[in-house]
Amino acid sequence: MTVNSYLVQDLGKALMPDPPAVEAAHWYYFYFLSERGRAGLTNNRKDLAKVVWDRNSPEWEYTPADLDLAVSLMGNPDYVDIVLHVYRHRLLAAPGDPRYADLQ
Repeated sequence: MTVNSYLVQDLGKALMPDPPAVEAAHWYYFYFLSERGRAGLTNNRKDLAKVVWDRNSPEWEYTPADLDLAVSLMGNPDYVDIVLHVYRHRLLAAPGDPRYADLQ
């Protein structure tokens, strides 16, 4: 299980649109709803991470070593399933863990 403030989601607002510029920056949320997104994340983790980092944090001066380290951490065999579930749950397209239903 991973937990940080980024993963705490307000599901009550899941269907409320953000301003269009924010929605455009979150294109990958919707990509991950599809099996095409699963294949993309499975086959292109490094390139996908680089695109998201560059577009969402254009002033962040990460190094190639930073990207390589992040990608090395994506080698967990459950990585793709976990990432897809997080984004699908965020958009109410996948169920949450029933143990946390009262908190949601």
